[in-house]
Amino acid sequence: MVKLWLANTDPDWFDFLAAQPDIDEVNFWQPSGGTQFAAIQPGELFLFKLKSPRNAIGGFGVLERANNYPLSLAWEALGIKNGARTLQEMRERVGKYRSDARLGLDYTIGCRVVVQRCSFRASCGSRSPSPGADRSSPARPTTPPSARGGCCGTG
Repeated sequence: MVKLWLANTDPDWFDFLAAQPDIDEVNFWQPSGGTQFAAIQPGELFLFKLKSPRNAIGGFGVLERANNYPLSLAWEALGIKNGARTLQEMRERVGKYRSDARLGLDYTIGCRVVVQRCSFRASCGSRSPSPGADRSSPARPTTPPSARGGCCGTG
């Protein structure tokens, strides 16, 4: 059985990368890098669930690898594929999700490199599970429903 990961996704990160059609891989970073990501294995599906008010599946890709790195190394390796225009903007985005945020600190972040990504056009976004679904965890593994068509558009 194929597993997939439904990951709550920052809309600014998603929108920036959706506007970059030629990017072949993206870094879905987690602001804290204290644990190893093991919810799915490389080659399994990674879904981008847009946060409120959109509450929709914005797209998907295939997990290539997952590791923890200093933020500066993630930027050096992947640049704008981190979903930000500059290192400073990335630091600000990571910082808004950390309780210990201090400008310039080189946090360890979780890096989930996702390849073969597809971003749905806004009109094609798949609605999230029922409104009463448990929202206490940031993401959850699940099994995919049967396919109902292809990618609505890349980029």
